[in-house]
Order: sequence, then C-alpha cells, then structure tokens
Amino acid sequence: MRIRGRRTTPGPDEPTPGSHERSQTSRFWVSGHWRNQAHGPGRSLRRPVYIHPFLRGPDDAPIKLSSTVRMLSSRRPSPEEQ
Repeated sequence: MRIRGRRTTPGPDEPTPGSHERSQTSRFWVSGHWRNQAHGPGRSLRRPVYIHPFLRGPDDAPIKLSSTVRMLSSRRPSPEEQ
C-alpha cells in the first residue's frame, strides 16, 4: 500500500521540502516535552531536559483557538487545591 499526499510539488506560497522557512499566520501552543540534549566532549553524551510549553509563531499574530485547556504555573498545586 502506498499513501501519497494530494500534491507532489509545493505551491507558490509553500516552502520547498527540507526548507525550514515557513510563514505562519497564527500562534499555537507547543506541548511540554522531554529532549535528549547533547553535552560533553564533542557533544557525544546526552542528558534529558524538559522543555516547558510555549507559544510558537509571530508575536503579532492571533493565537489559534483550541478546545484544550492549559494551566501554566511555576508551582504544582497542593492536593487540597485540586
């Protein structure tokens, strides 16, 4: 089975494959996640680093609406607050 996209060539306003430049018209949330960060001699070692949730996109663009509720806090709620 072979699954292909609708188009094989990019349109005039789309980046070419492998290109990292993309014009974004809205901001959106990127979920928190773990990353294996390179460090040490020749960046040969890896250590887990947590990346906190953040907004991606141009600062002046509107935030894309979502039905997901996000709570951002620098502390964890105590059991009686939940």
